[in-house]
Amino acid sequence: NFQFRNGRYQDSIKNDHTKKALAIFHTQILIFFFSLPASDCQSTSLRPI
Repeated sequence: NFQFRNGRYQDSIKNDHTKKALAIFHTQILIFFFSLPASDCQSTSLRPI
């Protein structure tokens, strides 16, 4: 019974770790996509119209 509980506990830790990794991954992608148009706007605004 203790081994089973320990296994479930480790699974929950693994799940939590995966969720954290996914969240970090998603935020990095979002930052990447948001920084692309921002740098585009900055480069175009530097040019004289």
